[in-house]
Amino acid sequence: MLKEVFAIPAVGALIYRIKDNKLNILVQERYKENEIFEKGLLELPAGKIREYEDIFKALKREVEEETGLTVIEIIGENNIDTREMGEYTVNSYVPFCCTQNLSGGYSIILQTFLCKVEGKIIPNSNETRNVRWMNVDDIYSSINKNLEVWYPMHINTLFKFIDYYQKGFIYE
Repeated sequence: MLKEVFAIPAVGALIYRIKDNKLNILVQERYKENEIFEKGLLELPAGKIREYEDIFKALKREVEEETGLTVIEIIGENNIDTREMGEYTVNSYVPFCCTQNLSGGYSIILQTFLCKVEGKIIPNSNETRNVRWMNVDDIYSSINKNLEVWYPMHINTLFKFIDYYQKGFIYE
């Protein structure tokens, strides 16, 4: 009998700001020692959720570890519904976008939230390089011209965000 293997739950942050009337998104280059094919790909801050870790605490932890920034707002965090029953504590929430990897890399389910941050960027960490703000128009152009330089798990989320912004659903 084959050993059953499960997908890894992860959380991501689409961090945005409007500066000088231009929409910017925080991006970084993926840099993990044990990865060969994904090293250097552009991505959003994200990481795995530890066992029994609150997803919002995981998000804040990952953003701080990878960028040095402090999350001050997660869109939707105030709408969390928590239920306790016996030994169970269950949170219900709605992320901005969910993505699932079905082949290549490793099996992961990523829940991405829209966030706002404060603090000073640490441009390099043990998992990332070149953390920076990137104009949304440049992101859109880059994805359309050089799709292969982006980490696949974030592309649909970025397109969804850009579409929402163009329709006027995203604002400061």
